[in-house]
Amino acid sequence: MFVRDSPILKTWKVFATFGVTIGLLLVCLSLYYLWLYFVEIKNAYRHEYLAGMAMALMFSFPFWLLASFSMYKNKSKVPKFVYVPTIILTIVVSLFLIAGVASPLYLS
Repeated sequence: MFVRDSPILKTWKVFATFGVTIGLLLVCLSLYYLWLYFVEIKNAYRHEYLAGMAMALMFSFPFWLLASFSMYKNKSKVPKFVYVPTIILTIVVSLFLIAGVASPLYLS
């Protein structure tokens, strides 16, 4: 049996920190690609920046899920100014993924 103050039960902090850190880095990378798309107008291959943005958002989704689920299990211990933005970013990234998956279905 686990003791209530066992270190294994406190790993949610590590998972939440890891998920938020990597998720934020990948969202910033996605915003960087979006910025490059609008700045480099004369680049013939600038549409590739949108693919990089989509890939960064796809890679960030599992990390946002990890952070959200680990915070949800202990939401009484997590401050609201950390918990609410994490949930909002998880929802936004998941909506982008759903739109990316559903859009080819409507185009065919």
